[in-house]
Formats: sequence, C-alpha cells, structure tokens
Amino acid sequence: MFFIVLNSIFRIAELDKQVDDLLSYFFSTVKTGYNHPIEAKRTAARALQNVMKPYFGVQSLPQRQQVQTVDGLLKDLKKKENKAHLTALGLSEELVYLEEMNAEYMLLIESRAASQVANPVESAKPIRTVMYDQYDEIVTTAWAFSIASPSDALTAFITKVNKLIADANLAYNQRMAGRQKSTEENKA
Repeated sequence: MFFIVLNSIFRIAELDKQVDDLLSYFFSTVKTGYNHPIEAKRTAARALQNVMKPYFGVQSLPQRQQVQTVDGLLKDLKKKENKAHLTALGLSEELVYLEEMNAEYMLLIESRAASQVANPVESAKPIRTVMYDQYDEIVTTAWAFSIASPSDALTAFITKVNKLIADANLAYNQRMAGRQKSTEENKA
C-alpha cells in the first residue's frame, strides 16, 4: 500500500512538471506568434492570446486548482473557432497531449483526495504530549551527564539538539509571520 501511494505521489509530481512545461510552451508559442511575420500565424496568435490571457500563470496555482483551470482552458481551446488558430500555430497535437496528461493528473488528484477522506489523520495532540515528556527526559539526562561526566560526544549531542531547537523555532516564526502577512493582505 505504501509503495502504491508513493508511486502515485511521484507520478503526480511528474505530471505537474509535464503539464507546467507544456503550458509554458503553449503560452510562449502564442506570445511569440503575436508578432509573427506570416499574417495567418500572427492572426491566429492574436486570437488565441485573447482566449488564453485569463489562464496565464496557471502553472503557479495549487494542484487541484491548476487541474480545474487547465480543464477550462482546454474547453476554450477546443471550441470550433479556435481549432483553426491552433492548427495555424501547429499546436493541435500538443492540445491532444495536454488533454491526456491533464485527465490523468485530474484522476490521480481525485483518487488522492478520496484516499485522504477515507483515511482521516488522527489528532497529534496525544502524541505531542508523550513526545514532550520524552523530550524533557532526554534533555534532562543529557544535561545531568554533561555536568557529571563531560565528553566530546555529549557536547556534540547537545550542540545538535540546540541547533534542532533553533531551526524548529525559526521555521515556526516564519510560518506565523507568513500567516500574519496573508491575514493583513486579506483585510486590505
């Protein structure tokens, strides 16, 4: 079961990269075609740019939103009036490929969500309580031994524990600052 989940995670990451790359190719082809010397390609690029403009930056969205937004882009591009423009720019084959990849991506995202709903995460509060007690015992024992019989190994251990604590505090402070910043932006 673990390897299936792990394989699914790797496949999702792989598809995310492939879809992002293909979207970048689509957008760059349309943008560069905007000033193409051949009028048919220039006209096609300008028409498609109007269709694709609301979708620029879709690659930076969270996975579920990205999949849904790309689905909307595909529906817009597959409209009758856009097929000729895609053909003029040579993007018809890439559109089919993008559609196949996005469908698989969507399926994997939905199955992952269903799996997460079926296997809810337990509360970490009871585990955290036990861990705090263990942490106190380890730190107290290390402190006592450092006084009773100092050694290089014990000094290295204490240094690493202090570094771990500092890193955890830094990560926590950065996360809290990010939350506060996003809350302030939402109020503005």
